[in-house]
Amino acid sequence: DFEHRYIRMTTVLAGAVLQKALRTLCERQQPAVAAVNARGERKTLNPLIDDLKKVGAFSEAKAKQLRGWAAIRNQAAHGEFENIARSDVQQLLHGVNNFLADFL
Repeated sequence: DFEHRYIRMTTVLAGAVLQKALRTLCERQQPAVAAVNARGERKTLNPLIDDLKKVGAFSEAKAKQLRGWAAIRNQAAHGEFENIARSDVQQLLHGVNNFLADFL
């Protein structure tokens, strides 16, 4: 239905924007943090978050917040709509917007 399509599209798009922002933040570190894994594949949200937190790009509190957003994105991408409220999506959008303003 419309509600599920709205949640999925909006959340997955916000997750993609966040992932791109994290990759950009990786590139800006000195030295740069690898945005690909040992197999040469692009890292997903949680490994990016973990690696950036390890180098001090942001605090553990921010990392936990980012992991929460990644969980919402993953639930939407896998059709687990019963676990996501419209307010979760709105908070995700607001949070990603603030993250971009604060870190990029």
